[in-house]
Formats: sequence, structure tokens, C-alpha cells
Amino acid sequence: MKIQDAERVLRKRSYRKLLTPDAMIALGFLICLAVLILFAVGTFTNFIPSASEIKEAQASMQAALDQMSEDLTKVSEEVAAWPGITVATTETIKTPEPEPSIEDPSVNRGVIEPEPVDEWLLKITALECDGSYEGALGVATVILNRLENGWGDTIFDVISAPGQFSVYGSKRKPPITDTVISACEDALAGIRAFGPDVQYFCTPKAYERSSFFQTLEVVDRYAGTVWCRKARG
Repeated sequence: MKIQDAERVLRKRSYRKLLTPDAMIALGFLICLAVLILFAVGTFTNFIPSASEIKEAQASMQAALDQMSEDLTKVSEEVAAWPGITVATTETIKTPEPEPSIEDPSVNRGVIEPEPVDEWLLKITALECDGSYEGALGVATVILNRLENGWGDTIFDVISAPGQFSVYGSKRKPPITDTVISACEDALAGIRAFGPDVQYFCTPKAYERSSFFQTLEVVDRYAGTVWCRKARG
């Protein structure tokens, strides 16, 4: 046998001794372990961001914080402009405590507050009467009697009718006294000086020189005024 052939035979025998079942198992285990280590290293590397990624994330977070701060400042300025709201230095909003409500006894009793007296009723009554409560109530009664008997749809229609109330259009500003206001309020509430048919009045002098007034029936004379109604025929 040649020397070279002998060497090949020896190497084959050495390989066979090395490639025993236990050696093969150990070799397979080492190969699997190496693969697992490489996989774990690669996976862990993927979870660790790079320096550029970290800087980019930090910049994004800082921009978001700046935007939030700007929005909070705008909201604080808008809230501070609202009436009745105070913005504290800690960005908290304080609202004033509500005042205790006071019950209106007229509401509980079902009483309706009277509406404001018509300005024209007050003005004409003040101009036509002698300043007394009786005179003011008489004038207001005649005006409202006319309103309720078709002389107009409103108090203004009644007093502005041609040839009826000579003081209409007067530039004088009569004093609207409490007496006049009280008389007008009472007349509106249904307290009248006369019945609904008394719809005329004039001064005693006007009655003496007016043929029209002399055709009327005189109901009463007081407060410097003659109170009349149409004659009953």
C-alpha cells in the first residue's frame, strides 16, 4: 500500500472517531445556540433606536409641548376677557359664587306686575287736568272710555284724532306728578270717574261759547271742568 493511501485511511478513521453520535448531538446543539444568539442580537438591535431617531423624537415632543403651551396661553387670554371670570396665576379659572336669590312675593302670590302707563295718556292727562287727583282721573276716564267705544285702536289714535284734544301737539312738557300717575294707573285698572258714556269734557268758558257742547248732557262740574255725555233723546 502506498503511503498516500495509508494517510487517507488514517484520516477517515480519525473522522469516524470524531463523528460519534454524542459529538453530532453536541455539534447540532452548538449550531442551534449560535443561530438563537444571532437572532436575539438582531431583534434586540431593532428595538434600540439610533441616535438620529432619538433626536427626531425629542424634537417632535418639544414641538408638541410648545404648541400646547401656546394653546393654553390663548385660552387663558380668552377666558380672562370673559365678564365675571378671573384667571389666577396658576392658570385656574375662578367664577364668582352666585348671590342668594331673593324670592319675589308677587310671583308666589300669582300677582302680575302692572305694565308701564302709556306716555301719551300721562301727557294729555297732565295737560288737560287741574293737577288734582279727581281732575286727572276724570280726564283719563274720558280717554279710556273713548278707546273702549271705538274712537281708535290705541290711546294715541284717540288723542291724535282731529279736533278732539287741543293740547295734542303742544310742545309744553307738563310735570308728570305722582298724582297724575296714580290717577292714570287707577283708570287703567278699571277705577273710573264716570260711566262709559261720558266721553266729553271742556272748561266752563268753552262750554258757554260752544254750541256743540251745549247739545250735550252735563253729568258733573268739578276740578274746573264740565263733564258731558251725549244727550239721551
